[in-house]
Amino acid sequence: MIRRRRIVSSRSLQLTAGVAAVLVGGQVRAAAPAPEQDLEMWSQVLIDANLDAKAKGLRLSLDMQLRRMNAPLQYIKDMSGVVTDTRQNPNTVVILRPAIGYMWAKWGGLFLGYAWQPDFFDDRAVARTRNIDEHRIYTQLNFRWQREGRFDLSARSRFEHRVRTHGPGSDDIVDGEPQDKGLSRWAHRYRQQFRLAVNFKKDAPWQFIAWDEFFFHLNDTAFTTERGFDQNRAFVGLGYDTKQVRVEVGYINQYVRRFHDPDQLNHVFALNFIIKLGHGKHAKHTPAPAAAPAAAPAANH
Repeated sequence: MIRRRRIVSSRSLQLTAGVAAVLVGGQVRAAAPAPEQDLEMWSQVLIDANLDAKAKGLRLSLDMQLRRMNAPLQYIKDMSGVVTDTRQNPNTVVILRPAIGYMWAKWGGLFLGYAWQPDFFDDRAVARTRNIDEHRIYTQLNFRWQREGRFDLSARSRFEHRVRTHGPGSDDIVDGEPQDKGLSRWAHRYRQQFRLAVNFKKDAPWQFIAWDEFFFHLNDTAFTTERGFDQNRAFVGLGYDTKQVRVEVGYINQYVRRFHDPDQLNHVFALNFIIKLGHGKHAKHTPAPAAAPAAAPAANH
């Protein structure tokens, strides 16, 4: 019996090397740094005005939020650039977001809004370069499907156009370096939320609430943003809904993609108060924007 010697071609070697590179690359990605974790508190007061008595379908809203957090961490590096220590960065985000909208039907509406979102860091040395003053213009589509007293399923699509007058991505010059790094000063982002509220009993005020919202950057800026996935937020909690006020309390899991540092995984306690004006006489009409926290902390853009 004659055994033929197998000859390994250069093409086979290239294929083998390619497969090995993929496997090694997968191991490298798997070994990426674990995300930074933070405990945070977000609170919200939303005033939701139904103005059907003045003009059918007209809605006004004012969203006011306060958020307290320690992220992102500050990296302490030695002269060679090696990270030797990390420090928390306590900071407070304020959000003021008025909007005007038109509900063309019980199930749908269009909104136009503005948001002012500053971020204040406690440490003055950090605040010099990290404090942020951001302004946003956004358009939003709301859709809703419900069975009265049973459940409420809604979807919210929002396009944001963001510019900063202070902080990373602005036209500030810090230590001779422009903060916009020559990139666009406008950051554009798309975000999509799906929300479900289920009454524990028919027409009872207590509800189980869950929602998820994902964000996508549409361009590159020095905020820092890069085109593609930005973050995801998932909420689970309880609501108590009356004709005048709705209270929501629960937990938000927020995963944020970062481009030069480890990603962030934030654990958020959320407490929201929604004040409904003019809905007693027009209870069948859809309220203004969904009452879930709608803007990202400045550090998580």
